[in-house]
Amino acid sequence: MLATILPPHASFLHLFVSLGSDLQVCIPKGSTCCSRKMEEKYQAAARLNMEQLLQSASMELKFLVIQNAAVFQEAFEIVVRHARNFTNSMFRNHYQSMGTRALKFVGELFTDVSLYILGSDISVNDMINEFFDSLFPLVYSHLINPGFPDPSVEMTECLRAARRDLKAFGNYPKMMMTQVSKSLQATRVFLQALNLGIEVINTTDHLKFSKDCGRALLKMWYCSHCQGLLMAKPCVGYCGAVMHGCLAGVVEIDHHWREYISSLEGLTKGMHGIYDMEHVLLNLFSLVRDAVVYVQKNEGKLSTTISRLCGHAQQRQYRSANYPEDLFIDKKVLKVTHIEPEETLSSRRRELIMKLKSHSNFYSSLPEYICTHSSAVQNDTFCWNGQEVVERYSPQITRNGVKAHPGNHEVKMKSPEPVISQIIDKLKHINQLLKGMALPRQKAMSKTTEEEEESGDCDDEDDCSRGSGDGELRVRNQLRFLAGDHLKVCSQAYTCCSQEMEEKYSQQSKHDFRNAVVELSNHLQTMFSSRYKKFDEFFKELLENAEKSLNDMFVRTYGRLYMQNSELFKDLFVELKRYYVGGNVNLEEMLNEFWARLLERMFRLVNPQYHFTDEYLECVSKYTEQLKPFGDVPRKLKLQVTRAFV
Repeated sequence: MLATILPPHASFLHLFVSLGSDLQVCIPKGSTCCSRKMEEKYQAAARLNMEQLLQSASMELKFLVIQNAAVFQEAFEIVVRHARNFTNSMFRNHYQSMGTRALKFVGELFTDVSLYILGSDISVNDMINEFFDSLFPLVYSHLINPGFPDPSVEMTECLRAARRDLKAFGNYPKMMMTQVSKSLQATRVFLQALNLGIEVINTTDHLKFSKDCGRALLKMWYCSHCQGLLMAKPCVGYCGAVMHGCLAGVVEIDHHWREYISSLEGLTKGMHGIYDMEHVLLNLFSLVRDAVVYVQKNEGKLSTTISRLCGHAQQRQYRSANYPEDLFIDKKVLKVTHIEPEETLSSRRRELIMKLKSHSNFYSSLPEYICTHSSAVQNDTFCWNGQEVVERYSPQITRNGVKAHPGNHEVKMKSPEPVISQIIDKLKHINQLLKGMALPRQKAMSKTTEEEEESGDCDDEDDCSRGSGDGELRVRNQLRFLAGDHLKVCSQAYTCCSQEMEEKYSQQSKHDFRNAVVELSNHLQTMFSSRYKKFDEFFKELLENAEKSLNDMFVRTYGRLYMQNSELFKDLFVELKRYYVGGNVNLEEMLNEFWARLLERMFRLVNPQYHFTDEYLECVSKYTEQLKPFGDVPRKLKLQVTRAFV
């Protein structure tokens, strides 16, 4: 189209050869239509492509880890809430006289448990000691000395201090420490591992690639455009060489990522018995109750010792020294429906590990994924090799990693970026923690029977039925206590979901759907906007260069004569640009006006001996089509420009 505006001896090749002289990456063997500015924009587009491909590659894995981290954290909170409610119910049902006041200490204990799971620097032993220290004065005043005023502040402090030395609650506090400590440590490390998994994926999703990598991406994806080869696609071998260079540091994560999944699997396999917070916390009320029963059984001995340590104890009403156990235990025990193991947190952990294992090769397979999803030619035939389209490309790649590619000339190999090194160090640390927590089975096998009883350890298959006979509150390893009839959509026989959780999931589903639609439409919108912008810039640059080339040629040919009449041609290009951007311009009328004005100027120039009035020249211009002073050129130009611009 623009060739019709240029001088007869000008052409596209003549116009664009000079544009490639300042290119730094897409250096052409011959002519090119790219300028330095276009090259920079292509490089930015290449980097954006790479980032989007990385994020696309990790989308499924990222959603899996983020979703499960949120689900498990919420499930752990539900377990803590149920455990607190069970313990409160036990005090209200069995020890009504002190039940209400005991709720404060129960609440503080489980608040500390929740904070510990979330990573707070709280000692499990301290929180349990504080619980029993606070509980003992209450038990002493309401069960051993009932009917009398509460002990004084001095008496309360003395009772608190004496509780540990006297082992007032027997071995139960120690059993609680062992079980709660082991189960919460495992739970906390499990959550930390999931959150680190999210951090690892986020880090590699938003990497800043080196200058060498950016140049290689530009060369692979866009330099072919500068040679007019818009449909050329990179050879898969060439793509692999570039990707292994750009992602060499990322691929170094692979070994540690595989170890991370393996270590997480080891931890989850060991999270049973006293290493399973669900089992431990939901049975905690039973241990607390058994501890209180122990105090009652030994009240005579305790009263004598406390009288000696804390002064003369308040006289209590006459009661028998031996109380039948049934007096302390309410026959109306808390009913908990038996739930199959498949409905527990344990099954959810197994499901997560199974899905994570399918992503164990995520980092080692990234180069292949990106090349597959960036339209590389899989059979390496008739494809772009960074310089030209070749019949066949021979890859020069050996194996993964930074140190494994001395022959890769597409991207210079460097040590991993600091952010990659940091994330590898974090993976090493969490892997050590996971391995340290993943040995309960071996340890449990080596325990003696006496140690087992002391620790209170028991497997899922055990009844764990210590303590109080018929009044036993037996709770097996289970999470789903709620009947599902309160749910509007996700109704089931049993479920761990509350109506509030279902509403949150409903909102999240809508949010995810909207995001998916927006993401898809954004991709299309971005693609069309990008293509439009590139064409727009390219076309405007063509117009600018066409005008400059025409001006330069006429200045060299006609010199001052042209300079005196150059505004005609400037006006022509101004109107063409106006038409292109949507201005109210009639192309046919505009071109007729141009030739008429050009005829007037030239008529004066070829007849300098005469003086023509404006009316006479206007008359001459009216007959331009009949006179055809420029031959058939105006008609051809009008036809070509109209077709091209429209």
